[in-house]
Amino acid sequence: MNNFLEALSNIPNHCHIHVQEYLEKLSEDGAKDSLKHNILLQLLLSNNNTEHSKIYQFIVENLHHKLNIHLLEIFIFNLVQEENISAATTLLHILLDKVPDFKLSNELWSYYLSKTCELGHYLGSCLVYHEIIDNHQVRSEEFSGINFQNSHIPFLVANSFLETLGLIYLNNRDPERIKGLLNYLKRFYSYSGHADTYKSLKCSLVEAYSNDGNLGEALKHFRSLAFIFKGHKNHSKNDNISTPKMSAFNHFRWRRDNIKNNNYDAVSRIPDEIKTPLDIQEEASSKEMNMKLFRPDEERNVYTYPGHSYTPVVEGSLRICDLPYFRSLIKSNINHLMKNSGPERLDSLMDYITGCHFMLHTFINSCLCELGYINEAYLLLVKLPKTYHKVYANVLIREEDFIYLFKACTHRLKNLAIDNDYMQANEAERTYQLIHEIKLFQDNVNKKANLNIYSMKLHEVFITALLSYRGITLEKLLVYLDDLLRLSTPNNPITIFLDETEFNKLKILCSAANESKYSQLVRMRD
Repeated sequence: MNNFLEALSNIPNHCHIHVQEYLEKLSEDGAKDSLKHNILLQLLLSNNNTEHSKIYQFIVENLHHKLNIHLLEIFIFNLVQEENISAATTLLHILLDKVPDFKLSNELWSYYLSKTCELGHYLGSCLVYHEIIDNHQVRSEEFSGINFQNSHIPFLVANSFLETLGLIYLNNRDPERIKGLLNYLKRFYSYSGHADTYKSLKCSLVEAYSNDGNLGEALKHFRSLAFIFKGHKNHSKNDNISTPKMSAFNHFRWRRDNIKNNNYDAVSRIPDEIKTPLDIQEEASSKEMNMKLFRPDEERNVYTYPGHSYTPVVEGSLRICDLPYFRSLIKSNINHLMKNSGPERLDSLMDYITGCHFMLHTFINSCLCELGYINEAYLLLVKLPKTYHKVYANVLIREEDFIYLFKACTHRLKNLAIDNDYMQANEAERTYQLIHEIKLFQDNVNKKANLNIYSMKLHEVFITALLSYRGITLEKLLVYLDDLLRLSTPNNPITIFLDETEFNKLKILCSAANESKYSQLVRMRD
């Protein structure tokens, strides 16, 4: 029939009316009736002037006539090609529900998935999830034994599409489907080999809960996310589990011994709500005979095992820009806490950190600085090494923590009206002293970590903060500028860039002799 219908598509448009007149004269025989409606559908599809809404209506009204699946796919392809994902999605829902033998080809599923991700279509992504990622028909069937996995996998979804689907679910506050994507990734991909995708989905899960305002779940999954980064763990040359491969091998030996001894943990036990009569009977018999049931359990992407520390698989460290919704949620809660709590509020913030992960302090620190609580942010940083004394200084406290503090000091100094207000003049003096305290603490942290090299960004924000103070003198600046000159070499020159206001102020402070000395060190930002 497909060849016949394809031949009909080549009939000129002006001849379509004659074909339709002939079809109306056909008897009401079932087979002929089905053929007639397929021919009509082919004519509609081959006519470039036919509106898609008319074809859509024809298909929905004539599903009982066994319309040709090839023709249906052509129309779905046309809808997707024109980026009408909503119409394609609703039609697919109807066809999958009403036509028993309808099955979309893998090629068209792939094209539909690609366009859905490209356009960020939420309803389309939900259909993909329940048909391709975690098939709803398999989920609606009764599970047996220990097999809880979806067995309907028509083709493997690329990891880049998994990342995009995660972002779509994030923006629509749908964390449960992101969890499904993580299960899919765990089953078919390697965390170590696809670390970027693993990080992206874990971040999306935290962001989805944050976007929904669920602080408890957001903190819970933030803790899980923080543990996957290599930059959040002390590095030791003599670590027994220094690579994921070694961890995987040791875990293999642990599982092998469990199989030999028929040991299994609570993960392998069947939840009561899905137990079958056979499961209940087997458990009763095993208790009666005082025997253990053999229930082999398979789990992928396990990089740790009981009695040993975790093995992170993602390079680098978590950044504030990775979790904008999470930071916004933290900021709103901190704002409420700082306005409605007394002296114990700093302890409350420390409780948040110790109950989650030390990397949470980076988000809290940035929010405190943005809200103007600079002293509290500084005191929080000072408390951290005492609480996490086993964590290396350079792992615990980051350069960006100091950048936020210096920027906050700069913002405060620029907004103080010290000429007409004695109180604000005192505030400016205290802020200037705070800048020096922060710098001393930063030097102490780097000394403990055996670090003596800072980024140019940190030098820039520090010098900018000093220049923002109205009472700054050249002598106080030269201490730091001369240190930078000593660090600068012909092969590795140091150059810091300042905004026009700060650059001109430094130029005024410098004498003619000093100006030439520091001209290569300090320049104005374009």
